[in-house]
Amino acid sequence: MPAKIGGYVKPRLRGAAADAVRQRLQIKSDWTVRALSAELKSVGINVSHDTVWRFLRSEGKTFKKTLMASEQDRPKVARFRMRWKTHQHRLDPDRLVFIDETWVKTNMTRTCS
Repeated sequence: MPAKIGGYVKPRLRGAAADAVRQRLQIKSDWTVRALSAELKSVGINVSHDTVWRFLRSEGKTFKKTLMASEQDRPKVARFRMRWKTHQHRLDPDRLVFIDETWVKTNMTRTCS
């Protein structure tokens, strides 16, 4: 039977590469997908972050953010939050203005006109 020519082949991590990912996850469990793919590239396993992501999903790994930001644990931030909660009732809701800053990041500005 002749070999199949052409067509899309979904990249997969197998064998030694898959074992390398599992080993790194046992040592350090809080990798980002991009950092893990960069780590693999540094040892000669050339994979994209998408391939690593697909592998982790197939392994049943999930990616969840924490429900509370760790900054809230810092003493200074906790003080400011307490002060905000104490004085929040003094605000007149009719005088509040919502400012949407979704696209107010320097890396999202146009680089050319």
